[in-house]
Amino acid sequence: MPNELIREIETLPVSVLDELYNYIGFIKNQKAQKAQKASDIALASERVLAREWLTPEEDEAWAHL
Repeated sequence: MPNELIREIETLPVSVLDELYNYIGFIKNQKAQKAQKASDIALASERVLAREWLTPEEDEAWAHL
């Protein structure tokens, strides 16, 4: 697949290459933003869940495991 993609790119006119380059940057930025959001959600969830999980009642409930 990568070789086929490179061959296709090599056939494009320069004006389209600029657009393709911008689109690649857009896709990379979108992926990075999604990864950051997932990380932020996990971090926020950890704090909220810790309030529920880090209690003597929870320790007692899971002590037998």
